[in-house]
Amino acid sequence: MNLLAIALLQSCRSAAPYGVPVATLVTHVRAAGHREATVPEVETQLRALGDSGCVSRLAGLLGPSWRLTALGADALKEAGL
Repeated sequence: MNLLAIALLQSCRSAAPYGVPVATLVTHVRAAGHREATVPEVETQLRALGDSGCVSRLAGLLGPSWRLTALGADALKEAGL
């Protein structure tokens, strides 16, 4: 798992059980040291994490948001985070 994926999972964990909009996740990962992260890059990584079952996409009135799943929480635990 790459560092951007870990930062995204941690950001989603901080908002559990609610979802986090992409714009907020971009802000979080930039603050975590991924200063050059772009919205398309974060969206691509979120789709990959969704495909692996680590996050789930939620539809909302203000656009989609992402939530950590039990599998994502386990992945963070296994990484010692």
